[in-house]
Amino acid sequence: SESFRSNFIPQLAVVITIGSQLQEPGVSTLYPLSAARTMDSTIDAYIRGLNSKQRMQFASLQTSCLSAISKRLLLVPSDELWRYTGDLLRTALSSGLHKDPEEMDHDFSPLKAELRRRLWHTIMELDVEASMLCCMPGLVQVTSYSCRCPSASDDELPSGVEDIGNGIDIHVE
Repeated sequence: SESFRSNFIPQLAVVITIGSQLQEPGVSTLYPLSAARTMDSTIDAYIRGLNSKQRMQFASLQTSCLSAISKRLLLVPSDELWRYTGDLLRTALSSGLHKDPEEMDHDFSPLKAELRRRLWHTIMELDVEASMLCCMPGLVQVTSYSCRCPSASDDELPSGVEDIGNGIDIHVE
């Protein structure tokens, strides 16, 4: 589907950028640092080009998380990373990701609830890391949230979930 492709391609580009920075030093690469930085800028432009509703979609938040990891590996200045993760956290808050799925009116499947929790806690971790790099307070400290910790820490699916299927539409407010 068109929606799958429009979300998959930016995520794939960021994953390639991340992978290009995880090779051994001195090893020849087909994806030099300059190309990785160009791709980082391209992904930033893609995310900025989304309207506010699109930016709050689950796949867009995932892309932004991957982009934050990419920025860290590309040694983006820490204050820039701190602003980026702060914006990401505020977007997640705006989408209601900070609320535990069981407390919301929407009926989430166990898989969707688990994925929401994992994404929320990933975003919080990215903000804490960037805040520590800058010796600045993280936004999580002053924000109340009710989202519980993910239940499966070893990438096991929650009980009752057998198949992920093709594409997952996770409701955000």
